[in-house]
Amino acid sequence: MLCKSLISRRYLIVLDDIWDVEAWEDLGICFPEGDDRSRVMITT
Repeated sequence: MLCKSLISRRYLIVLDDIWDVEAWEDLGICFPEGDDRSRVMITT
């Protein structure tokens, strides 16, 4: 559902407390590539 929602849209997503590389990789596949107007911010 997330993947479909992000196609052709601008977004700012803030992720907190992502320490596991596998967790980021699982989430990363949902973000469309090539859209320079959108951002994903990871905080620690």
